[in-house]
Amino acid sequence: MQTESIFLLVAYSTFGLLIVHILAMRFFAFLRRPVSRQLVTLGCVLAGNLPLLGISLVSPRAEDWLDSKALARAFYFLIVYNALGYSYFHLFNMSETARRVRILCEIDESGGLNSTELAGRYGAGDMIAVRLERLVAIGQLLRQGDRYVSKNSWLYYSALVVAEWRRWLKL
Repeated sequence: MQTESIFLLVAYSTFGLLIVHILAMRFFAFLRRPVSRQLVTLGCVLAGNLPLLGISLVSPRAEDWLDSKALARAFYFLIVYNALGYSYFHLFNMSETARRVRILCEIDESGGLNSTELAGRYGAGDMIAVRLERLVAIGQLLRQGDRYVSKNSWLYYSALVVAEWRRWLKL
């Protein structure tokens, strides 16, 4: 298999993961069934292994499908695909869980909180102030007097991509 074919197979399998994820999320939204978004994402990544394995083992000569080169090629594809799937899962997961983790930590550290107490500890003003400070510290925003100005940063464009992806997934 040539380098170009290897690249195309990895690219198509990654694109296939995105399409399957969109379809799966829309399917569960259509059913109106509560389902863990992380489990759906993980299921899509894992499900992609079967067709990729089958495609990577296909050889021009049927008797060569179990030779060491075909098995090494299949193993390589599975490693690369799963590494990309792992990265995709964590990118998706970061956008889903950050606030929930903080809420769980606050409840655990205090031994239990009611919703009013939790809202007092998890105030929107503090949340925004902390995030603005972080964005200024990493150079994504500039502070000009009492206003924050975007520096047309990569983070902004990344956020646009994530927002569009969420729209495609109907989240």
